[in-house]
Amino acid sequence: MRWSVVLHLVLAVAAVGAAVHAAVFARRSPDAARTRRLAGWALVASLAAYVVGALIYPTYKVEIRVAWLEQAHPEATRAFDLKEQLVALALPMQLALWWLLRARAARPALVRGLALATAALLLTAALLAAGVETVHGHP
Repeated sequence: MRWSVVLHLVLAVAAVGAAVHAAVFARRSPDAARTRRLAGWALVASLAAYVVGALIYPTYKVEIRVAWLEQAHPEATRAFDLKEQLVALALPMQLALWWLLRARAARPALVRGLALATAALLLTAALLAAGVETVHGHP
């Protein structure tokens, strides 16, 4: 399971990085090829991180969450759940952003807003995940 957790982390970091860069470039030029490419990479990395996370979740739930985290650190459990909800909100927004950029049919303000919102959601989710991982006594 350790390699899959590391893979999940690497994909999540790639997704956050690409989403933040897409938001920066969308602010400058919402229809630029670089913005489209970064938004596409952010979507692919997010979907891949989601799939890997879904594969490791059953083991996490039994070995860590139920066995230890819910009793010892319920606030960390709530933070983990919030992280999952933020990612669930970000994925359809990323898909919409990618589709709008690909179709080149979007208004610049809409592209900027979606890019900023997805970057903010993913960055917040990453910070929550980092907080959960810093819980002392993690098995």
